[in-house]
Amino acid sequence: MSDNAPFTNDDARRFAQRYGMTKLRPEDMPALASALDKMAEVGLAVTRAPSRFNAPAHVFKVRFTKP
Repeated sequence: MSDNAPFTNDDARRFAQRYGMTKLRPEDMPALASALDKMAEVGLAVTRAPSRFNAPAHVFKVRFTKP
């Protein structure tokens, strides 16, 4: 799939095969393709740190307790 190309029914079928969605029927593929489009759009909207060293993990502190 290129950057903004919508998922096709064939893409949805391959996705379903890859992830073991064996009970989906061929008529379910348009709905799955639509859902994949929406998931890709949301995934692209997630903000990412420019570097893994700038990730927000430094905000959290692990508190160790003695047993």
